[in-house]
Amino acid sequence: WCGGRVHLEAMRFSPAVDDYRLTLFCDRLKLAELLDQIGGLSAEGGGTVSGRIPLHYRRGRLAFNDGFLFSSPGEGGKIRLAGLERFTAAIDPQTLEATQLALASEALKDYEYQWVKVGIDSKNEMLALRLQFDGKPSGPLPFVYRQELGRFVRMEDSHPGSRFQGIGLDINLRLPLNRILEYGDLMKRLESARPAQPDQEETTAWEAE
Repeated sequence: WCGGRVHLEAMRFSPAVDDYRLTLFCDRLKLAELLDQIGGLSAEGGGTVSGRIPLHYRRGRLAFNDGFLFSSPGEGGKIRLAGLERFTAAIDPQTLEATQLALASEALKDYEYQWVKVGIDSKNEMLALRLQFDGKPSGPLPFVYRQELGRFVRMEDSHPGSRFQGIGLDINLRLPLNRILEYGDLMKRLESARPAQPDQEETTAWEAE
């Protein structure tokens, strides 16, 4: 899955049971594919993440419970991320929150990171995705710091902008969980792990690539 390996420990599946709590152990998932699958974002670039994702699978629906994935120590990468702009549509552009998200969106269009951590949780059928990066954008950003305002402001295209030597990003996104999963293949893989015969019960260790 997502160009890496995912497995869970041996557990008993029964056709009479449709409620499971399990943990996916993830090894070297491609970051760009992961963000495309569960974040609904358009992503390109290199780098991998590993970690664990606790799941609650009930009646064909998934919920995440405080999952985390992180890059290997000393292994950075580059990410080009598009689609964050739509999260600012309902935010007053004059607020600090809108400015911070706009700056992060511009930075992640071409960003070289030293490390990355992805937090995955859900509540009330909404996916809570936390993206933490440490690194720098590859080029200047169309923002300058205004001392009198105490924050960055976006500049016109003709302005050279600012070049950041280092910038940490901490982004929290909320997305409709099951609508996003319909476009990925994690649900299909979990469904395939269950016994096909109505009178069959089995214990299995599931692994996906």
